[in-house]
Amino acid sequence: MKKFKSVIPFSKDENFGNRTVIQYKIKAKIGDNAFSIAHYITPTAKFEAILVANTREMTGIGIVAKQHLHTLEALHASPGELEIVEEPEYYEGVEVPPHLAAFMMIALHHPEMLGRKGYAVFGINVTDKQ
Repeated sequence: MKKFKSVIPFSKDENFGNRTVIQYKIKAKIGDNAFSIAHYITPTAKFEAILVANTREMTGIGIVAKQHLHTLEALHASPGELEIVEEPEYYEGVEVPPHLAAFMMIALHHPEMLGRKGYAVFGINVTDKQ
């Protein structure tokens, strides 16, 4: 499985600098879980990421379209593991929440339903202030 070193944080400062604009299309919180769809506009690229995090543990996972993997790598984001997911019910041995697993299964096996070509999953750092 091909791995990349990338992390997409909730804020722009850590990885992308002050020339990046982040537009949140959706931001929601259910209990300790935060969800968002973020539209990143950098000086060299535009892409969307889906972010899901546990605010108590300050960790989470994100989903980005496969066509943007090289974009993430080129942006030299903070170190972290990014990989294409083969079994979306688990990520690094941790069970993925059922609603996210269902979304990931649709994204992997029926991407046309989401208007995307496919997704990768990566770890995110949510220690930034939102």
